[in-house]
Amino acid sequence: GAAGRAASLISAARSAGLPEGIQGWSSGEFVHRGLAAGSLREALPFLPEDRPPKIFELSSIAKPRRWADFMGRGGPPLTDLGKAGTVKRLEGLEEADLCYWDASEGDEITYLETTLELCAESKVPLVQVRRGTAAARALAASHRKGSAEAGAQLLQKLGGKTFGIGKLAGLPEGLGWLDDLSPQDILLVTGDVGDVLEASELGIDSLLLLGDQAHSQLNSFKASSEQEKAVQRKTMSVSQRVAEDSPGMLAAAGNPLLSVFNLPSLLAEATRKNAEHRAAKAAEETQAQQRAVEAKVGKDGPAASRKPVVRQEVPSAASSAEISELLELWCRANGAARPAAVLPKPPLRWDPDEADDVGAGTGGSSGATGGAAAAGGGGRRRSAATAAALASEAAATAAAQPWRGGDLQLPDPLMRSRGSIPDEGAESLDDILGAIGDRGPLDAVR
Repeated sequence: GAAGRAASLISAARSAGLPEGIQGWSSGEFVHRGLAAGSLREALPFLPEDRPPKIFELSSIAKPRRWADFMGRGGPPLTDLGKAGTVKRLEGLEEADLCYWDASEGDEITYLETTLELCAESKVPLVQVRRGTAAARALAASHRKGSAEAGAQLLQKLGGKTFGIGKLAGLPEGLGWLDDLSPQDILLVTGDVGDVLEASELGIDSLLLLGDQAHSQLNSFKASSEQEKAVQRKTMSVSQRVAEDSPGMLAAAGNPLLSVFNLPSLLAEATRKNAEHRAAKAAEETQAQQRAVEAKVGKDGPAASRKPVVRQEVPSAASSAEISELLELWCRANGAARPAAVLPKPPLRWDPDEADDVGAGTGGSSGATGGAAAAGGGGRRRSAATAAALASEAAATAAAQPWRGGDLQLPDPLMRSRGSIPDEGAESLDDILGAIGDRGPLDAVR
């Protein structure tokens, strides 16, 4: 999800090693085309019908992280529409029909909270293109401060209105897939849990790569759920707490004559739960100590007397099972279909023969941008059940391959300069998608 045009995004991706012939799409492209054609009112019903919409762009008050990147952007994405008179770009917020979050990710927006307060007071809705409204709400616990999703969440708390447009909005129409492909023929490859919900809303299957982003999102969901549960528990009576913690103990208290026969099993259950609770607390304390050590090492710099902190790149079987359970709970809580397959994030490459040219920085970047691929080429239809079965087979194949997280840590120029060669046994993107179905058009989505 980005406010930039698809052409500029795909150009930047090709400079990073993306092969030629791959189309691009973005939510900003959907907004631009909709404003140019006057067809965006279906997504944004508040737009005026009798005149060009007045738009205040947040990029006008945003400070880029690096001025070198700012010089290469080529101006705000709605500049040409303003020159053509299709929209009216304003310098003030009070008379605007909408506030458009077109600032790039990582930019610092000056006086953001003040701007959002003015939006609420002036009843100007905020439109962000990072995520759809439902996906932004589902990942509310993991939004980074200063991001478009966090800004929309703050405006909602202030009483304002927000609209979210996901990265898959208008994708089949924009890429010309309507005549050849149905939603069941498309597979979304992503490392973002929110994309799973957006794909589910469109009837598209998804393959989730469990990288750092997905783990962080699911762990934030877990922490938020536990916090809500703790708040609800404070208002419970003693009998309600006992019923939740140990239903058997509550039943035994109601029938003391027969409870003596159940006493050993009840005591064993209580002992087990207490041991699990103590183990969880000890694990939390260990993780907190490890984070404190890492923060101190990062602040003071490396020292010869300190041992290097080793991060565990691949989660253990227990944590994998926990993450799988968290994903199931998240999908159930938000009404999303479970992904067709879930893989640990492998060192994916566009083409094994172009490993030196493409490098790890391209194939492994799907955590933020995602990717879409046709699971059946030539107009061939494939049911969701068949796609899920084939994707599961691909997941088992990829899981058996040796996993080298270090190949993903170096950007492509550093990899070539150091002479590092990616693991020849690693699964390529073509290998995985070839196992899922016949090869079709492969398109990058952001």
